[in-house]
Amino acid sequence: MTNIVAGRFELQADADAATSEFLREGFKRSQVSSFFLSTPGQHGRFPVGGDRNVSPGARGAATGAVVGAALGALAGLLIGILASPWIGTVGALAATAAGVYLGSLGGALIKLQDKVPEPVAEAYI
Repeated sequence: MTNIVAGRFELQADADAATSEFLREGFKRSQVSSFFLSTPGQHGRFPVGGDRNVSPGARGAATGAVVGAALGALAGLLIGILASPWIGTVGALAATAAGVYLGSLGGALIKLQDKVPEPVAEAYI
């Protein structure tokens, strides 16, 4: 059975130095491997990206988007109705649509959390 020697390094330069030391000690290049494990959030394990199904910092953003869209629709509709003599029916509809879009964007952004979540321990088998 083959022995496996494993090490964990914070810096790539340290990993390169350890690899070079193995080669100097007589190991063949085909016997030495080095690889990098990316940090959480950078693995891309899901088709939509990332390594989690739901981003911890985005909790509540969907609710904020719905509330913001409703408020934006009301504001856009009110502006559209008041301005309809000058901008017409199409303009009133465009104002309502813009209100929905801007309200949903604003509502989602307000609900986003600006904090770094604690790392989650994961078991790899």
